[in-house]
Amino acid sequence: MKRKQLALTLASAGAMLVGTASAAAAAPVAPAAPAAPAAPAASSSATGGDAHVMITSFQYKSKQTGKCLDTRKDAGNAAVRQVDCHPRKHKDIRHQLWVLENDGTFRSSVNDKNCLTVYGTAAVVMRKCGAGKTQQWKWTGGATGKLKNPAKNKCLSTYPGSTYFRIDPCGTGGNKRVWKHV
Repeated sequence: MKRKQLALTLASAGAMLVGTASAAAAAPVAPAAPAAPAAPAASSSATGGDAHVMITSFQYKSKQTGKCLDTRKDAGNAAVRQVDCHPRKHKDIRHQLWVLENDGTFRSSVNDKNCLTVYGTAAVVMRKCGAGKTQQWKWTGGATGKLKNPAKNKCLSTYPGSTYFRIDPCGTGGNKRVWKHV
């Protein structure tokens, strides 16, 4: 099944990576190393041809807590929580690997049919992907930045005293809303 893929330009490495949640444990690609496609190739609008690059996904680590965004279940309506970040070879790494697709959905490698969703006014859960605006996200930044839900005009935030997340106004709260790709 072909999927839209998100091209992430990593200015610091000069590499172009394409991400999809189906490539759970793919490692970052060095710019000079040719890579065999791990999934169907993305169409490259710049060249008109096919781009053959390694698929990748990222862990998202809170700058405030040092913990990673994690979903423990592959079913919909699952809670999203912050836990210690796993090393790349950990048996449960898929629970912490995420891809921001070019359709705006933020998907976990555990089940790419479920999307990060704002529930109610501030809660954040995993739900079956659909066309709802509560499942649309935008990354603001480079390797470090904020994950914003444009419909609510708020950003993913750690929740004081809890392992869970919420959304809060993007401009306040210091490092509670700052994330890093790891």
